[in-house]
Amino acid sequence: MAGMNMKFQVLENKGFRWFLLAYIFFLIAGLFVLALTSYGDVVLFINRFSRMEWDRTADWITRIGLGSTAVIVALGFALYKLRYTLMLLFNLALVGLLTGIFKNLLFSNIARPLKYFDPEAFHRMVRLFDYNLLHSFPSGHSMTIFAVMSLLAYFVGKKYAGLFFVYIAVVVGLTRIYLLQHFFIDVLAGSLLGIICTLTTIWLGDQVVKLNNRHLFENPFLVRQIRRSFSTFFW
Repeated sequence: MAGMNMKFQVLENKGFRWFLLAYIFFLIAGLFVLALTSYGDVVLFINRFSRMEWDRTADWITRIGLGSTAVIVALGFALYKLRYTLMLLFNLALVGLLTGIFKNLLFSNIARPLKYFDPEAFHRMVRLFDYNLLHSFPSGHSMTIFAVMSLLAYFVGKKYAGLFFVYIAVVVGLTRIYLLQHFFIDVLAGSLLGIICTLTTIWLGDQVVKLNNRHLFENPFLVRQIRRSFSTFFW
């Protein structure tokens, strides 16, 4: 019964529902691409369109998927609702746990594009950083960005938010391929794991612990603490 309630609550949220609908389209299209192409073909295809003037932009976009960026966003939400901060941080903790399990325990020897291909196979190289050679599956950036964006869509609860956030997540995921850091299957698997993390977070946060029904967690924690500090100081 709890599982059914969870399902209906999530689907009633327009932001998450539209995020999920758009994501399912991306996932199905991605599975067709994987079925119709050989391993690594998507990397070489995207690399054909690689341009020096686009490299820096792709590098900045991909940084949105860093865990450190997501933590800053999570802490910033403490100015609005403590519940949002706690759920985002928990979501990131799940992402970090799964990333460690997959990359370091289950698939530690999976080669990244630069190690898998001969360098001459690429149209051009992106020389902004030192390339990683192993721990390719899944994409940690993709896990992070899809987990964060899907949870933000749930928080906002609007159709436009769901579509906007899924667009950001997909673009960030594709930059991992453009920058020759991951294969398409890494991005696709990371995106799915990220959304699973979000579903787990929503279930625990709003169904089990019921943070959304607790007045304390619906308030801006940092603002309240700042006001108390000022009151203590001046009075």
